[in-house]
Amino acid sequence: MDLIIWRHAEAQDNSDPALDFERTLTPRGFKQATRMAGWLDRQLPDSAKIFSSPARRCKDTADRLDRKYKTIDGLLMNANVDQLLESLDWPQAKATVVLVGHQPMLGQLIAKLLGFKEDECAIRKSTVWWLRSRERNEKWETVLTDDETAERREFIRAIDAVKKRTQRARKFTPLMPDAAEYRTENELRDDRDAVAKAAREVLTVEQVLAAPVVSPPLTRPMICPLGDGGAAAILVSERKARQLGIHKPVRVVSSVAMSRSTRWARFRSW
Repeated sequence: MDLIIWRHAEAQDNSDPALDFERTLTPRGFKQATRMAGWLDRQLPDSAKIFSSPARRCKDTADRLDRKYKTIDGLLMNANVDQLLESLDWPQAKATVVLVGHQPMLGQLIAKLLGFKEDECAIRKSTVWWLRSRERNEKWETVLTDDETAERREFIRAIDAVKKRTQRARKFTPLMPDAAEYRTENELRDDRDAVAKAAREVLTVEQVLAAPVVSPPLTRPMICPLGDGGAAAILVSERKARQLGIHKPVRVVSSVAMSRSTRWARFRSW
């Protein structure tokens, strides 16, 4: 079972204890919750169950995830940790559960599951602890996963691989003269004349409609005479991808732009 413990983001201060339940997030808190929700949304399966404290600041935090969730009193500040775990069927359940709640209750929950000597541990606002139960030698144990670190390591490896390829291209550039240098001046002039002629040619409507298809849906007049290639990609949010039934979206990790000659190689990553 995967248990994701998410403390609410920064909330407004209120000196009146009677109004503590209705405290909302600060502008900074909304940014914190949105940023963490974006990461969580990429990691969580569609079947994940989400529970939140009924307090306003916790519901504001859970709303950033833009998924259905249920409010339960078992996540209030003074709730009983053992009763909560029993209701979740920890650790035997085969599910992924997200809990959005408060301190000190969440700190007590983590301390209990990880076997800390202290009764509770500190949790920064809008941070996530991803715990996983597993059975080893007929005993249940709880581990703290590092999925975010693994994802970052994968990203860095991909960037480094692109950098190395670009550096090799730059290193051997002096040994790779431009292809145009092998062509005679007459051949280059003939090419320029052919391009200019094609650009001046006026096509009738009938010729355009009857033009052969080169690559659907592109016809010959739509193709650049210089032979440049083209491609298009439709970028959508991961939430929209799930709505479209795309369960394994492609993520852009890095990009390399290179001119016809490798001597002008450039590298850009994000």
